[in-house]
Amino acid sequence: MRSKLGFLISMLCAVGGCGSGSNEDSGKEKNVNTFVGVWSATSGTTTTTCPGQGPSVDQVTDPETWAAGSTSDLVQTLLGSSCVFHANITATTATGVAGQSCTITTTESGDSVTEVINFSSYTFSLSADHATANENFSGTVVITNNTAGNTVNCAFTQTASYSKQ
Repeated sequence: MRSKLGFLISMLCAVGGCGSGSNEDSGKEKNVNTFVGVWSATSGTTTTTCPGQGPSVDQVTDPETWAAGSTSDLVQTLLGSSCVFHANITATTATGVAGQSCTITTTESGDSVTEVINFSSYTFSLSADHATANENFSGTVVITNNTAGNTVNCAFTQTASYSKQ
């Protein structure tokens, strides 16, 4: 289950969508356009730690796609799900909206598996030229094998670098 979790977490945002615009925030203009689009992973790792097991480290290789949001400045969708992740912009950093979680049910090796992913922190920070970005996030995931009836609570972190396509 851990390799699947790493895959899902590192795939945060593979469904495209484009938008544009800017919003006002305390008199400062937010440039949503600098974030919107496809960002290619250039390096990074996702580390997942579950009780009784050593850390699982997966390379970040998948792109992320930001789109303009309607209830937040930005949105991206977790690949293979309908889970939409929201972020708001301050200067050149997008910060995840507090309290977000996603529930994803999949079939793995014939078993029904439900993952409840809770994000405790998230930032996507642009470079001065807006051509590259660094992403950092962490949280917990509760993985339940619905077929076998067992549950494990894990923690995850990701640090990655991206370039805008």
